[in-house]
Amino acid sequence: MEKCSGELRDALDESHRMRQDCQDMINSYTPNPEMCSTSIIIGGEVNEVGASEDLVDSGSSPPTVTVESSASQLNPFQKEIEILKQKHRALIDENNSLSCRVQSLQEERLDMEHKMSRIQESNADHLHQIASLQSDLASADSLRIQFQRLV
Repeated sequence: MEKCSGELRDALDESHRMRQDCQDMINSYTPNPEMCSTSIIIGGEVNEVGASEDLVDSGSSPPTVTVESSASQLNPFQKEIEILKQKHRALIDENNSLSCRVQSLQEERLDMEHKMSRIQESNADHLHQIASLQSDLASADSLRIQFQRLV
C-alpha cells in the first residue's frame, strides 16, 4: 500500500512539474499583449482587447461584433511573415508553372523519340531495300553481260 501511494505521489509530482514546464513554454511563446491588441466594436462601442483578455456580453440581444485590424497595428514580424507568405505563394506558382513546362517538354521529348524511332525503322527498311535492289542490279548486270557475250 505504501509502495503504491509513493508511486502515486511521484506521478503526481511529475505531472505538476510537466504542467509547470508546459506553462513556462507557453508563456515564453506568448506574444506581448500590447503587440496583439485588436479593436473590437460591440454594439457600437469600441473595446481594446489584448491577447489574454476575454469578451463577455451581458446584453440581452446578441451584439454585432466587428474586428478591425490595420496595417499600422501589425508588428514588423507580422509584416515580414506576410511578405514571406507572398513570396512563398509566388514561388509555388512559379514551381507549378515550371512543373507544367517540364511535363510538356517531357511529352514533346517522348514524341520526338517516338518519331525518331519510326524514322530509324524506316531507314533500316530503306537500307534493306537498297541492299536488295543492289543485289537485283548486280544480277541484272551479270545477265546483261552474259546476254552480250551470246549475241
